[in-house]
Amino acid sequence: MNAVHQRQRGVSLVEALSVTAITALLAAAAAPAYTNLMQENRLSAQANAVLGALQYARSEAVMRGGHVTLCAESAGACLGTSDWAQGWVAFADADGDGVLDPGEALLRRWPAVHDSHSLNKGKKVRVRFDAQGFAAGYNDTFRLCDARGPAHGRSIIVSNQGRVRVDKGADICP
Repeated sequence: MNAVHQRQRGVSLVEALSVTAITALLAAAAAPAYTNLMQENRLSAQANAVLGALQYARSEAVMRGGHVTLCAESAGACLGTSDWAQGWVAFADADGDGVLDPGEALLRRWPAVHDSHSLNKGKKVRVRFDAQGFAAGYNDTFRLCDARGPAHGRSIIVSNQGRVRVDKGADICP
């Protein structure tokens, strides 16, 4: 009886270590680019949330035929600050004074921005849209930044006509 022995083939230890070393080098080279991509995506998503909030407030003002105000918020009250990082609210501002008074409808609340981000408004502490969708007297810019600085930040610009847009980069970051 002749037994036919076939030679078994496999991967040697040297080959396995070589492939592991090359994979580790490629992963190490790709990690910074991946981190930057994640930071850019997180910043863009947050800028879109602010943009969406402003567009929501504007459309609610037109739909309701009255003033709708957005302001930085803490515990259900508008803060008189330009720091919006802790969250913000939109409310139907029946008397147009920019203050959330008893009896005025709280329309929506947005959560705080990501821990590594800052969100600051320029000169004005709140944005108020009227029944025609205008933000008269509120031509201003939000600045959304992370630890990488102004070059990577976002500027969310609100015009007097109520138009809202996002630009890449910010002139200053806190």
